[in-house]
Amino acid sequence: MVDRLYIEVKNPEKILFSGEAISISSVNDRGSFDILPYHANFFSIIREKIVIMDGDNRAVNIEIKENGILRVVENKISVFLGIEAV
Repeated sequence: MVDRLYIEVKNPEKILFSGEAISISSVNDRGSFDILPYHANFFSIIREKIVIMDGDNRAVNIEIKENGILRVVENKISVFLGIEAV
């Protein structure tokens, strides 16, 4: 069995993705990055897009219109979109 991530992506109105995945990619101020199973705990402001390779190895693309926050803790990834910068 391949190790998986559990990912939940939500905005203020609804959950956009919830489930297992093989990887997630996004963009922060340093550029593009990928997260695979067993990634170190991580916290970042993200922008532009999220690409999730789901459990069936299909790409799920989510556009980010405003800033978002991504948090990785022990193979669990939470993404909060629609975060307003102050």
